[in-house]
Amino acid sequence: MLDLSRLKKLPFNVKSITTARLVTLPLMTIFLLTCAEQEESLLNVSLKFENVIFVDTTGRSCVLRYKQAVDSDAVVALPDDLPAIKTRFGGVKIEWKGEAPINILFLRVVFEIGLNQRKAYMIEGDELSALFKGANYLLNPEVQITPLGVIDSSSVTNPCPFEIGGLNVPAKDSDASGTGYVIVYGVTEEGGRQVPYQGRTEFTWDYKGVQ
Repeated sequence: MLDLSRLKKLPFNVKSITTARLVTLPLMTIFLLTCAEQEESLLNVSLKFENVIFVDTTGRSCVLRYKQAVDSDAVVALPDDLPAIKTRFGGVKIEWKGEAPINILFLRVVFEIGLNQRKAYMIEGDELSALFKGANYLLNPEVQITPLGVIDSSSVTNPCPFEIGGLNVPAKDSDASGTGYVIVYGVTEEGGRQVPYQGRTEFTWDYKGVQ
């Protein structure tokens, strides 16, 4: 059995050591988490506008825009292929800071609408290629948007307006607002194996109800 009376004879304060240990561990944890958060991401995505507007009208995908542009026989404009409600992000910039080329697979756009409601859209395949390669995509479809570069800093920006349609709002005659985020996802090769990377940016949105 431990003789507590002997603690008085120790040349140090047991209570102070215990307290110091309890304080030091959380501080060290905070320090490590802070360093992890500050670690620079190799793959990043950014938007021209931090706030976008929902509009109750239809829109056009980048594939449709360039089909209309390069089709000299098209006398009548092709109908819009993005249903209402739509929004336009404008410029989207993808930046890759890795040493090897990266293959960008998709953009994922998530809108947070209402209480605990989310709607996600995938930009991939033909639309992703048309978004970043423009008319070159239709003239030479095998041209991909990759590689973005093998240098320390390389980026690509879309020449086509970035629109998304088919959005929902709680009520078309009422104002609404919310938040969202965009994720870019790509894969590169490191040491003979494929390694995935992703970048993320956030935005806000507003809708003005028409009564």
